This record gives sequence, C-alpha cells and structure tokens, in this order.
Amino acid sequence: MKKAIRALMFLTTIISLVSCNNKTAHVSAFYNKKGEHVGDSIFIGQELQKITFVDTIYNIDSITFRRYSNSTSIQAIYTYYKGKQVFENTEYYKNGRIKDYLFINDVNSNNFYERTYSESGKLISVNGEIFFKGFLSELNTKTLELKPNATMEIIIYYPNPPDCVTSLYILQDSNKRGYVFGKDKYVSFVQRVFFDNKPKPIDKIKPWKKIDIWLEVHDKASDSSIYYNKPLFFKNG
Repeated sequence: MKKAIRALMFLTTIISLVSCNNKTAHVSAFYNKKGEHVGDSIFIGQELQKITFVDTIYNIDSITFRRYSNSTSIQAIYTYYKGKQVFENTEYYKNGRIKDYLFINDVNSNNFYERTYSESGKLISVNGEIFFKGFLSELNTKTLELKPNATMEIIIYYPNPPDCVTSLYILQDSNKRGYVFGKDKYVSFVQRVFFDNKPKPIDKIKPWKKIDIWLEVHDKASDSSIYYNKPLFFKNG
C-alpha cells in the first residue's frame, strides 16, 4: 500500500510539473554492471529534475535539482534520505557561481562542513570540520571480525567542494599514499574499494589489521590543505 501511495504521489508531481511547464516528463532507468536496477533519472523536457535510488547500498533516497523561475539555471542540488538533507548539498547564484556548499552527516546534522561564497566567487566563510562517512560490508560491527577470504566493500561519502581538489587515499606502512578508491559512476561524492581478506601465517600472531584512510581537501585559491584521518581496525573471524 505504501509503495502504491508513493507511486501515486510521484505521478501526481510529474503531472503537475508537466502542466506548469508544458513539457514532457520522462524517466530514464540506470543499471549497475550486473544489470541490476540502481535508480532512475527524472526529466521534464531536457532538464534533469531528480535522481532516485532503489539500490539501498547508496544510503540516500534521491538527489533533486531546483532551478530559478523561468530559467534553466540551477538554483540548488540537494541530497535526501528519509525526508532529510544528508551529505552533499549545493546552492548557486543566478550567474551560475556557487553560493553555498554543505556536507552533512547523515546521522548527526550538527556534524557538518560548509563553505559560503560571494556572487563574484570569493570564499566568504568556512564552518564546521572536515570529515568523511564510511560504510562497510561483510564486517561484524559488534566484534569487528571479518571472515577469512571474505571481500569487504568500503564505501566513503566525502565533501568534494567545486573550488577544491579532494583526494581520498590509504596511507601505507611506508607512508606512501595508495590511491585505491574508485569514484562512483552516479554519485560525485562517493568513492569505494573492495578488500579481499586473504589470511597469512602472520595473522595468527597479529590477528588485528588496520586500513589507514585519509582525506585531503586542497583549497586552490589559498593553496592550502585540510586533512581528516580515520583508521579502520578489524580482525579475522
């Protein structure tokens, strides 16, 4: 019943948009490499209005695009999960320059990183602290155990401001950076990597393992960087 109600509300919204803009609405589905339905892109005419996700691995419901009245210029791009804004949310001036960039923790809205700008593109203020949010598969969150030969997927949601160069990497024992993460095809602020837990003889002596994950956000205007680090500890189950 709930699915039927949501479908009816969705259809009503589309009809309303079509009647207001006198443009044709259409939905374009997209799929992952396995051919599984990941989500849908919703258009009014040629303008993208919304991206919805049916795949729960994204931990978000939708990304919406708002435009200025009687204009194709984007006013804002918001990310939602269960009716509230999460992760990346960006607002723009009519001239196309960024107005506000906000990255929000999906669990705690008081944990955020925000950058605001003038109409000329000058950075006005930076609020909050840089951070990223990680999601793991196959790992027992209570015992932190990962079964031998299991493949763990690490999904990282991270701030990616347009005026910055963002790097996500693993710091190896030699202090060398390992750029092992791959950018998601559909979500610009998501990167992921797969880790194969292949047991070694030394694991019996030292069962705990560490993946040292780092984020660097480099401000191109000031030529300065901010870093955030969160190591991942686990052991063989």
